[in-house]
Amino acid sequence: MSKTLIVYFSWGGVTRKVAQQLQKLTGADLLEITTAKKYPTSYLACVASAKLEMLQGKLPALTLPQQDLSAYDTILLGYPIWWFTAPQPVFSFLRAYDLSGKKVAIFCTSGSSPVEKGLNKVQKACGKAEFLPPLTAKGNDTLQPWLQQIGLK
Repeated sequence: MSKTLIVYFSWGGVTRKVAQQLQKLTGADLLEITTAKKYPTSYLACVASAKLEMLQGKLPALTLPQQDLSAYDTILLGYPIWWFTAPQPVFSFLRAYDLSGKKVAIFCTSGSSPVEKGLNKVQKACGKAEFLPPLTAKGNDTLQPWLQQIGLK
């Protein structure tokens, strides 16, 4: 039996809401990527901090309990698009967990950038995973069709 895990990073709560809605629709397990050092609550300060992290190649420490991903066949990986790609905490997670051999479907939230813009960098960090079509979530009405497209509904 196929088992799905939704892994996501959320700064302002938008991606969290999408992940929770996906959980309701699929019954999948849920894992939030959290960092030891919190990002600023001010949008402009957060954007500046995130850009500096990215430019310096810094991977923030995570505060996740050690997870065994061996029981999962499919990973739904969600994040807000920051500077045209995933936030550095997502890359911290991908460095810590090998997704090779898993089906990975990436979903993003964004004010303007589509998921495809920074997809290659994220896919490269996922190892030898099988990639399902990605989604730029633009409301709950996009979730059901996407889940059908990737074979989870």
